[in-house]
Amino acid sequence: MSETGMSTNRILPGVQCFAWNKDGSMAAICPTNNEIWIFETQSTPDVSKWTKVATLKEHFSVISSLDWHPKTNLLLSASTDRSIIVWEQGKTSSDFQPQIGMIKEQKANLDATWNHDGTSFCVGSSSGNVYIGTYSEANNFWVAHSITKKPAHKASVVCVRFDPLSGRAVASASLDGSIQINSCCPKDATSSSAQGPFGKVTSYGETLVNIQANGWCNFISWSPNAS
Repeated sequence: MSETGMSTNRILPGVQCFAWNKDGSMAAICPTNNEIWIFETQSTPDVSKWTKVATLKEHFSVISSLDWHPKTNLLLSASTDRSIIVWEQGKTSSDFQPQIGMIKEQKANLDATWNHDGTSFCVGSSSGNVYIGTYSEANNFWVAHSITKKPAHKASVVCVRFDPLSGRAVASASLDGSIQINSCCPKDATSSSAQGPFGKVTSYGETLVNIQANGWCNFISWSPNAS
């Protein structure tokens, strides 16, 4: 109880990252270790009333990023153990099955997020690489490839975000003091399905924008219309 009389709810020892499901009825939380705790929130901000329904333990090191897609209901996790995992929820709130994710990263994965329709994800890593991951139906697993032949940045990429309308461009923020926007148009994309200012992009791995910030870039975000 604080001096003001208001109670403080805590998840110990701390929170490394978290993600909500579509309606906020569930939350995925990493408590600064290699576990993902899945809670049913009971639609209340009082953490003491939340119910932990699952503990996911497939990662070997600290989980650096979580993203729960509102349409597909797939939960994406990235870890400093160099792995990525896509979790699919079963029929019950406690049933989460890991789907295989392949990524050739030699250092830590620091951030990961889905695109707007949940068909691909991007990952930012300590090596300076930005990866785009898609699902291979023929092989029944997710695979992520670096968006460029050489690392996109000279230092760790700490934040990555798809443009919110077309998903054909990804922005990355790095500790090298730069922000980049690179194209990532899928090979099977059609122009009729594209929207927004990057809707006409047809290339992959092309640097569209490079901004020098003269300092560490810790976070990046798009406006709703990607303008």
